[in-house]
Amino acid sequence: LYMRRITVAAVLVALAVVAAQPAVGQSDESYSISVENAEMVETPERTIQGTTVSSIAGISEGESLEVSVSTGTSGSYRLTLYTSDREIAQSVELTGNDSASMDTTNLDPGTYALAVGGFETVQPVVIRAYETTLSVPSESPEDDTITAEISFSGTTPTPATVQAVIANDEMNETITAEQTGEGEYEATIETTYEPGDYRLYAVSQNDETVTDGFSEIIAISGQRELSITTAGSEDENNGGDSGSGDGGSGGDGS
Repeated sequence: LYMRRITVAAVLVALAVVAAQPAVGQSDESYSISVENAEMVETPERTIQGTTVSSIAGISEGESLEVSVSTGTSGSYRLTLYTSDREIAQSVELTGNDSASMDTTNLDPGTYALAVGGFETVQPVVIRAYETTLSVPSESPEDDTITAEISFSGTTPTPATVQAVIANDEMNETITAEQTGEGEYEATIETTYEPGDYRLYAVSQNDETVTDGFSEIIAISGQRELSITTAGSEDENNGGDSGSGDGGSGGDGS
């Protein structure tokens, strides 16, 4: 089992794009970026130069980015999509609360960053090379082991690394998955964490090194929820289930 603490590469790529830009003064305007057609994955917050990133938006290859921007200003500004190499992929001018459809047909799968308002607001985006499915239990007692099953709808390009990610608001760890078949992987996760609620998702990376030495993410799954319980609580629940079927249903609803 290989496990290491990381900050998700997509988030760091987005923040590196910010860090590479000339420093700008903070304006009175605030912006909020929403990718309406994306599958969102929450990540622990990371902040640099006043910019906070807390999620990744995943879309399919060739799918347009349907972006909405909310702001307190009625003036014009630019919404820009950057590549992981800090190059401008697309840029559009918007005014006030506005929206844009950004064509990704000619963009390669990988990690990108949407930015607006002088890099005050940044949203990481992953254009997926293939659909990624993650199957995990919704609950596990602490100090146990669960299996994350990861499958891809395609195998081109072949991923160099496949990982399961477990996170909450304080931590973010990855577990490397082992290939079990064509487009099929499994990761063994030891639930040696504090009892509570966690988010899980899977990422696929190629062998190309991008900004600041990170491998590029070429696919990301949707987010799954995992509740880690104290070892005693599951025994109590099992006891209640054996006593009454109705009691078991009530336990599931709590």
